[in-house]
Amino acid sequence: MSIDPRKSIPVPVGYHRSVLQRLGDSPERREALVRGTGLCAEGPREGEIFTLESSLALVENLCREIGEEWPLRVLPTWSSPMQGALEVAARSAPDVGESLEIITRFAHVRAPCLVLRSKKTEFHRDVVLSPGVAMSPVAWRSRLMVAMLSIGSILAEIFQGDTRGLRFDIAWPTPDYAEKLRSALPGEVTFSSRASAIIVPAELCARRSPFADHDLLACSVAELETAAKRVAGVDLLPLRLELLLYSHNERLPVAQAARLLGMARRTLARRLAEHGVSYRSILETVLKQRADELANSNMISRAELANALGYSEPTSLSRARRRWSKPPVT
Repeated sequence: MSIDPRKSIPVPVGYHRSVLQRLGDSPERREALVRGTGLCAEGPREGEIFTLESSLALVENLCREIGEEWPLRVLPTWSSPMQGALEVAARSAPDVGESLEIITRFAHVRAPCLVLRSKKTEFHRDVVLSPGVAMSPVAWRSRLMVAMLSIGSILAEIFQGDTRGLRFDIAWPTPDYAEKLRSALPGEVTFSSRASAIIVPAELCARRSPFADHDLLACSVAELETAAKRVAGVDLLPLRLELLLYSHNERLPVAQAARLLGMARRTLARRLAEHGVSYRSILETVLKQRADELANSNMISRAELANALGYSEPTSLSRARRRWSKPPVT
């Protein structure tokens, strides 16, 4: 039996429900948004469980139904009170530098699809954001906006509105909603950057938090550590491999993929088998996703699509797509 880590990683449901309440302006729209998420369109159910798989499905639905700028339509959802223990811990830290370390360390508790890394230089500290799982470009852009808006709201509260010097670098070309995003983020916003990151000058990192509280910090960090253990208990190897394959334009041989993941080929095969999957099955999943994205762009010919996916000729891709369209054997 296949064990998909997406079904095992818990994700807070509160802000997802907030988004549905604000954007589900008709029964038809709500049904379209909850499709494939496991959520009930009418409202929360007792014992409702929300996972990474549910979150990814909802984001894809939002992008398809509303557009990738949907986070800008629900700005109150990203306000600091909506961030739970993460906001409390960051706000209670002694200074902004410690706040950034807490956000970097625990952001995955609220958004397991993201990876945050902290880079410190003499002049500034950078919180670099990258995808932690394979997702479509449009879904990644919307998820990045959510992360920047959420972190931005926490920092704005700590800085008491004085965010001069704070910068948000975004690694994609200027979109048509750029001015709305600039108005929503508490700092300078630049596009077409080398990496997506929040840049905090050293003098801001040294600023004391007006809400510093040692006891409150300890309690909220303990809560975050407990939540982080639930995520850490899930083997993410299939998701790591899927992201690795998705992020490479060319097909990776299994030996090269294993080496990039820091393990032997046999070890990779054994650990994937424990999840009921194989290198081939994950590669097929990635190829199908990339094929759908490229085909939906309407900017590529059949021959170009086959070549982009590593098929020698279009007929080979056609056979693969027919295979992908068959329902799974139960």
